[in-house]
Amino acid sequence: MKQQLKYFFSTIVCSFLTSWLAAQTPENQELTSWWQFNYDYGKSVALLLNDNVRQEAGIDYTFKKHIVLRFEAGNAKLKPKNAILNGTYQSKGSYFRIGPMYKIEPAPSRYLSIGATFGFSFFKDLGQVNILSEVYPDLNKIIDRSGLSARFVELAVSTEGPISKNARGFGRHLYWGATARIKYLVSETSVNELDIYAIPGFGTTRKSSSVAASLFIAYHFHEKLFNSKTN
Repeated sequence: MKQQLKYFFSTIVCSFLTSWLAAQTPENQELTSWWQFNYDYGKSVALLLNDNVRQEAGIDYTFKKHIVLRFEAGNAKLKPKNAILNGTYQSKGSYFRIGPMYKIEPAPSRYLSIGATFGFSFFKDLGQVNILSEVYPDLNKIIDRSGLSARFVELAVSTEGPISKNARGFGRHLYWGATARIKYLVSETSVNELDIYAIPGFGTTRKSSSVAASLFIAYHFHEKLFNSKTN
């Protein structure tokens, strides 16, 4: 647990330091910022397609028009198919990601962001193997492990736009978008018996990297902090 807290706090400090350095701008330069709440509705829709249960939400803080500090958190219950041919397997736990993004506005109120986030997952898994043999002794083993953890890095690209161009009031702050991710597994808890087959927040561990996509709806809290014209 001490090692996990060490990684947690060091990541937060590095991310905020990066954001602070990026925020140092001349006084004659326009600066705008806003908070943004994101909800991943794509994971809720996916419940109709498989047995995996996943929920995720996040907060973005955008400043200097282009710099974004992103924080995402969620929980998941994963049941990968064919993880164990003669048995069952599932993992359950929580995760979070944090990291910087760079945002541009290629068209009015339409945004494109690219960056990297650092992910941490804390979970447990359950597994059972049942193999009957006429030659060797039958194998019937149950795995129930807690206190597992993993670290991973993601390269992410996000795009978003307003839900309605003519919306007013509450509706004019609503956006929807999508995020594509390439994930790289950095480390996971070492186990002696059955391998870890699925990590909440990362996915299956058949390979050390994976690709994923998500759909989200966002609410923007706009706040203009500084705006002046150059002489």
